[in-house]
Amino acid sequence: MDIGFDDDLLTGHTERTDGQQTTTSDIDAKKCTPTGQYYRCYKGDITLRTGNSGVGKKGTFDVSWGRGTAKLDVKVAEQIELKFDHIHSGHISDDDFSSKTNIDGKLFQSNNKGSFTYSGSVEKEDGKWNNVQVKSSVSDPQTGQNLLSTDIRLNQKITNKLSGQFQRKIDVHLQRQGKKTN
Repeated sequence: MDIGFDDDLLTGHTERTDGQQTTTSDIDAKKCTPTGQYYRCYKGDITLRTGNSGVGKKGTFDVSWGRGTAKLDVKVAEQIELKFDHIHSGHISDDDFSSKTNIDGKLFQSNNKGSFTYSGSVEKEDGKWNNVQVKSSVSDPQTGQNLLSTDIRLNQKITNKLSGQFQRKIDVHLQRQGKKTN
């Protein structure tokens, strides 16, 4: 993977092989005007090529980031859709920290169809991890059936700040092709 950027241009090249087929991507994006909490953004094109033919599918590429936040949006018709959103405040080692990340992806290639989602969030207050949640799923886009999903939650509530008492609850749910375990 090669990625380069300066004040006006972001370029990238990746190459991936599964032993039978090689997939390459080329990104050519120009600096754009950031909005909201973002201080840098690039928008442009991404081209995906599969196999040895020089023919590629062109799509859109959009990335923005700022202090404690980032987003990515990639769309190539009949190939892939990918969205990534992340925001956090503080540093993980700080007494107060919060973070939230969402990823949605869909693969449309005929030999590798599927979709996946991920969402995760953490909250730390007064040095205690009060809320940690991770959810993910992988599903078949044709049927919509979940092939695998997870939901892991840790919730900790301080019941008495003076004595330091707290209540902790942990939930773990795993589902694989319609079979659910807790």
